[in-house]
Amino acid sequence: MPFIWDDIVWKLIDEEDSYDKSRFVVVRKLHIKLNTGPFQVVPHTEFTADKIRRYLRKYGGIESIELLPNKEFEAHVTFHSDQSAYLVQLQHEFDREARKQQPFYIQPADTWEQPTENTNQTANSNDIKQTSDIFNLNEDCLLHLFKFLDVDSMVNLSEVCKLFQKLLNQHSFPRIREFKVYNFNDTFSMPLAKMRRTLRCIGPYITDLKYTCNIYNDLNRTSRFLETLAQYIGRNIRRAQFLSSLICEDNQILTIAPILRHLESLEIHDVNYDLGNDVDFEVLCPNLIELKLKVNMRLIKCCKPWARLQHLSVLNNEYLNTMTFLSFIEQNPRLTSLEFDVFDADIRLRTVADRLTMLQKLTMDSVDSSLGGWNFVHVNRLQHLSEINLLTLDYQHLRGITDCLATFGGLRKISLHAYRPEDEVEDGEMDYERSLIDLAKRLPHLEEFALRSVAIVENTLVDFIRFASRLQVLHIHWCHVEVSDAIILKVVNILKCNRPEQNHPLSMFLNPADLLDLHVTRSEDVRKYILLSAKCQHFGF
Repeated sequence: MPFIWDDIVWKLIDEEDSYDKSRFVVVRKLHIKLNTGPFQVVPHTEFTADKIRRYLRKYGGIESIELLPNKEFEAHVTFHSDQSAYLVQLQHEFDREARKQQPFYIQPADTWEQPTENTNQTANSNDIKQTSDIFNLNEDCLLHLFKFLDVDSMVNLSEVCKLFQKLLNQHSFPRIREFKVYNFNDTFSMPLAKMRRTLRCIGPYITDLKYTCNIYNDLNRTSRFLETLAQYIGRNIRRAQFLSSLICEDNQILTIAPILRHLESLEIHDVNYDLGNDVDFEVLCPNLIELKLKVNMRLIKCCKPWARLQHLSVLNNEYLNTMTFLSFIEQNPRLTSLEFDVFDADIRLRTVADRLTMLQKLTMDSVDSSLGGWNFVHVNRLQHLSEINLLTLDYQHLRGITDCLATFGGLRKISLHAYRPEDEVEDGEMDYERSLIDLAKRLPHLEEFALRSVAIVENTLVDFIRFASRLQVLHIHWCHVEVSDAIILKVVNILKCNRPEQNHPLSMFLNPADLLDLHVTRSEDVRKYILLSAKCQHFGF
């Protein structure tokens, strides 16, 4: 019997209207039955509404799926459009005639089970003409198009219609895990109304927050921004950065307490002019693993045992005295990473070496103090250190420091930063260069090395790379050496000899001005062994 379109698209209402097709009931509901024959395609356990929707949604929007309670493995599927139902039936008939295995038996549901609303051909035609072509696409096509949109566009699109809102809420918004706000002075990239609209959509799914909102002249307005964050950001938040956000002023930090309790990492760069303003971060953030505070604060309330804290940074804190620092270290011996200012160097380093037996990463800033090789007598006991970063060093102490660093056989990362300008370096003050080369010889596991404002010559740079056999990352910034094409070619020749079978090229970070004068970077042979870049994520860049 030939396939008849009239039998699929409509059922006549009664006999007397059989010759009047201006009034008909649209067939949008199909009867689905699982194929349980010998060549069954879909297992019985997968006959669920979700599986049926995934199989049929490519034909068009599905209004509802009803599993029939009194019949086993049968269901009714209602589409938004009769055209979608027709395409399903048409494909089913085509596969049946081609003797192709089918997961379901499909046919139109009985007339009395169709949606009750009547329609007419004229009205249906007008509706189609007035509807945008994008609504003719199935859900998979729409979701593919949504992948090319930024967050702002998706938020705007979610307000177009319920279909877009449903698809975005189910598939697109849950994939957005980062949220950044940069409102500095009069430059507002994220006004309050826009932030509310955005967070209503993505707030429950955010895991990483980077928030900068510097409004010094209006703390009440600052509070409204923080209240919006606390209202819409959900329980999935794990990491947060607050930069110049004034959250330490007038107890503004209490406003975002619902966010803080879920954090594992918290970083604050802010100002605090009130010596009496002290925050108990352990109470506000009981799940913290990493705490980075670049803010003046006494931190007496934080001086207690922490349950999970492993990484602590208290750089550039003029209010933190030595007694509070030592008390905190003694009560938290499980720290594995520590960053601090070297005031009272001998006392602080002795306590760090005695108490923090699990320490792996150590960062020290010697600003306003004198850090030298003699201070490392205490640190030498921490032979399991894998990373050391030393900031604002004095040139006259560089040799003694590099000699001491060479005794840490397990070091993988080293960063040295001197604070004296290059043009003030006098003759005879660069005797540390031989110590740098010796450092490369004696540290077999060194993978990353960084120099900033440490003057070196061309031969020192080349020899350091020659002897650092496992070096993967090298930072050279403001080091008084002109990195030329000739130097790069020397380095490539060294790498060819020392690492003929290396899979990863050496990553070398330079000043942007130095990179502009290089031309050998266009050579494939050079890029195979060395990658040059000016995009450095180093501290201070």
